[in-house]
Formats: sequence, structure tokens, C-alpha cells
Amino acid sequence: MATLNKWRALNINGKLFLTAIYVKGHPNILTGPILTSQVVLGDLVQGGTVQTISGTTYKLEEPLPQDEDCEFARGLLVERVSRNFNKQGKVLTLDELEALFKIIDKILAST
Repeated sequence: MATLNKWRALNINGKLFLTAIYVKGHPNILTGPILTSQVVLGDLVQGGTVQTISGTTYKLEEPLPQDEDCEFARGLLVERVSRNFNKQGKVLTLDELEALFKIIDKILAST
């Protein structure tokens, strides 16, 4: 089972995702930071266990303190959206990238 340390939940269009500074034991990622796929089961509390839509199970260690921002997640969010565009054979335009940054600002401000 993978573990997340210094994690925070992100609400993106009503769906919960986790971002963390550190991940260990993940089948595909050697170290953090990480942005998980959508959380579908579990308790978002220290010591809790969650499962994502991809099927990965995570043990939640210490959450990211509320006085610390999760700016580290910005690049992960841009990468995720860019990868999804690429899968569709598209590339983000400058206007789309600017709009994406505004959306990410709102997501990170609400954490």
C-alpha cells in the first residue's frame, strides 16, 4: 500500500483528489510530490486509508499543515491537464493555458 505524507485534499469540480509532498510505496512513482486520481472511498484523516478511481490504495500519514500552501501542486495540475490534452491529440493554446492558471489559482486558494 502506498503512503502519502504532507497531503491535502483538492476539490476540483466537486471531485476530491489528493496532493502530497511525499509518496512512498507507490507502484509507479518512486517519490513525491504526487497528485492522485479521484478519491472514491475512504476517510480523509490522518491514519485513514483511501482508494482512488485508478484502484490505488493510500495510507494517509501527516496532513500538510493549514498554514503551509500547496503551491507544489501547481505543476502537477498543469502536467495532468496537458497529458489529457495530449491523449486527445491536442496541445494547450496560450489562451487555454492562461485560463488553466486562473482555475488552478482558485483550486489552490480554496485549500
